[in-house]
Amino acid sequence: MMDTRQYQVDAQRQLNTLLNARRSPVYLAPCGTGKTYTAAGLIADRISLNRRVYVLVPQVEIFDEWIKVLSEAGLSPGYINDEGVRGRDRGVYVCMALSLLGVLPLLPESIYPDEIITDEMQHSLASSWEQIYNFFPRATLIGLTATLYHGSLRSFEHLYTDVVETISKSQAIDQGFITKPLLVCPAEWAADVPRNGADFDVEVQAEILGETKIVGDVIDFYTKTFEGKPVIVPCATYEHAKMMVEAFNDAGWGFAHLHSMLGKAERKKILRAVASGRINGICTVGIGIEGMSIHGLYGVLWLRRTASPIIWTQFNGRAERVVEGKEYYVCADFVGNSVLHGMPDRDLSWTLEQEGAELPEAGDDDRPVMTKCWSCGVMNSGLNIECHFCGAPLAIEGDGGFDDESRLP
Repeated sequence: MMDTRQYQVDAQRQLNTLLNARRSPVYLAPCGTGKTYTAAGLIADRISLNRRVYVLVPQVEIFDEWIKVLSEAGLSPGYINDEGVRGRDRGVYVCMALSLLGVLPLLPESIYPDEIITDEMQHSLASSWEQIYNFFPRATLIGLTATLYHGSLRSFEHLYTDVVETISKSQAIDQGFITKPLLVCPAEWAADVPRNGADFDVEVQAEILGETKIVGDVIDFYTKTFEGKPVIVPCATYEHAKMMVEAFNDAGWGFAHLHSMLGKAERKKILRAVASGRINGICTVGIGIEGMSIHGLYGVLWLRRTASPIIWTQFNGRAERVVEGKEYYVCADFVGNSVLHGMPDRDLSWTLEQEGAELPEAGDDDRPVMTKCWSCGVMNSGLNIECHFCGAPLAIEGDGGFDDESRLP
């Protein structure tokens, strides 16, 4: 159980105040800052007021994390998953969303929720989740997320009323609650990837990034930079992830392919092996994007270009967790996501109103561009005067200004 921090106390107080006023708040906090623990404290408060709480989750690893945290808090959670409904008359039930949807007509009214917490609330706009909310029209909604955004740009305002944010990413880094990124962005990357709908074409990416030269560069970079420390590798497709696992393993490292077709036990086994350092890394397409506490990671090796700020923010969040002795996590951006979305530690502004809005591109005038350190080659925020890694001044001696060739984009 993590120690309660002031920003969590503040969030819990604000959320309780809004819920008592029949408002439907979203708690917005960076990955790794303990949203689940904050919500556990909130749930204890709500149960003390005779409120029953359902927690909706999108995948089994997040489900398991909730059961663990609520049990540690002494709240004796019930649950609803593919096994059915377990636990009689509990104050809180952790629910796999699709499993809950399937048993809605069978639930006794005596255990209907008074309040529904949706973890990773960006899923709230899915029709299956909205069916659940509509089935319990009297239940007040609470959302939890690090990324208040939906690719459709539809508004969340018909579901939620307020945003509670008590700590930003930069504040969390400054206070030592999450780790600072060390961004490595090669001078050249696979830039010619066409769009396919809202995102980049994953099949074309997989073909481009499957070239021997690029794979070799990635393996060589991992060997020289991490020397066996655990990492996560976002890949473009299932076959691409499978190929990268084989390439790492052929080079003498121990990597595993984490994907949804694996059984729950096998997925847990892989996550435990990473946390203990018994394997060197995970290659994945979707598992690990959001909400999971994958302990022990030292970096992210990006082999998937994405237009989604959720995918960029959430995957980086897996490696932001604090590990003793880890001063930085390495964000190795082989595909140019940092050019699209900016520095990994950039503070983003999120609102409930999405319609017609677009997130600013990394080169927009309303925020600083990135600067490459002339001394060590590490990427820095455009606000930095000195390199955050080696301390070198980010102005060329005798020039009095920034090196224009080092700026991106």
